[in-house]
Amino acid sequence: MKRYRLFILIILVGLCRSAFSEPVQLVSAKQLQVGCAIGLTKVVPKSVDVNVNSDIFDIAMTWQCGSEPPVAIDKFEAEGSGPEIVTVFYRKNQIVVLARWLSKSSAADFQGYFYQVTAYDLNRNSKNISFTKRNDITDAFGDGYDGVMDGKKVTFPYTNAQLVRRRLSELGF
Repeated sequence: MKRYRLFILIILVGLCRSAFSEPVQLVSAKQLQVGCAIGLTKVVPKSVDVNVNSDIFDIAMTWQCGSEPPVAIDKFEAEGSGPEIVTVFYRKNQIVVLARWLSKSSAADFQGYFYQVTAYDLNRNSKNISFTKRNDITDAFGDGYDGVMDGKKVTFPYTNAQLVRRRLSELGF
């Protein structure tokens, strides 16, 4: 009987983990290629027990076109909490992502969101598609806090697609 219960427990834990492997969201990428999408999938790190803490997860980002196998683009890792993809938008052969992480610990010196802008170039070589992370764009925006730090209000100036697009244009990207 104990073996049977252990077997059921192992199956249930596996099912809980696999529940996070299905795409949480598909974002149409028809601006780059008709019939394609960006897949955003929650992935629970192996060190996290989903039965204890479901707020800690990574988000895997993939390129999905029809029946072709997904192509990995990047992974946004948990930083105290799971990331939230605020917006995804496209420019000529480029994907731009604004992500944020919530910090709500009463012991922390910061309360609010930590933001990051990341861009990827789409590379097409005959039948192969790959993505190159544009660190120069990420570096130009810098990481930023929006909330209260050490009792003072701080503001990250790029918290939506419109503001990110405007800044990209100002920077000449």
